[in-house]
Amino acid sequence: MVTGYAGAAGACLIAKKNRAQLEKKFRSDYIDKIIREDNRSGNPEYFEKCGVNYYRTVGEGGVLSELYRMGRERKAGMDIKMKQIPVLQSTVEISEIYGLNPYRLFSRCFILLSENGGDLVEKLNHSGIHAAVIGHMTKGPAKIITDKEETEYLNRPSEDEIRKVLKTAGSEETETKRAEAKRAEGKRAETKETETKRAEGKRAETKETETKRAEGKRAETKETETKRTAAKQTAAKQKA
Repeated sequence: MVTGYAGAAGACLIAKKNRAQLEKKFRSDYIDKIIREDNRSGNPEYFEKCGVNYYRTVGEGGVLSELYRMGRERKAGMDIKMKQIPVLQSTVEISEIYGLNPYRLFSRCFILLSENGGDLVEKLNHSGIHAAVIGHMTKGPAKIITDKEETEYLNRPSEDEIRKVLKTAGSEETETKRAEAKRAEGKRAETKETETKRAEGKRAETKETETKRAEGKRAETKETETKRTAAKQTAAKQKA
């Protein structure tokens, strides 16, 4: 049996992350309801008090992935009625928008094993914990879903359906970061070019100043030497 609702936790995360997008389709108060949806999945301590000696926590990969892992661990098969797995209408709607399988969507619920599932479900429901019988264990390795038009085998766990949404959101975020990095790089390049030009201008100006000073000194030295030579020549003529 399953306590709580398949995919409800994943739908809650998607509603939080993509709220602006979902507000184009749903009222704001409906999105609030999805986010604060009471999963009513119970807790292991209470299950033990009810006589449950085996349970599994559903998380990544959703209910179907955890059922598969349970079957492998117990080396047993199972006959599953997928339509009996509890799913909230809001989870179905979120799943339809993003093309997700709610039974393979991140969940916070439990799978319990009991010899008398009907009585346990009644007891849990009476305690405010939503629960439903979804099938039974079988001999042999076959893990099958029997309430569809054609019998299906339960496949190995695959990547959680929520990744389809998170990848999209992640890629948009990555593109934004890339654009910002590109702009920052452009600004750095522009600043560097400006600083380089300024530095080159200063070097050219300094070189020009030094050249003028050197030329001035050379001209001054030459003029001084010319005057000395002329003075010597004048002195020599006077002696003669």
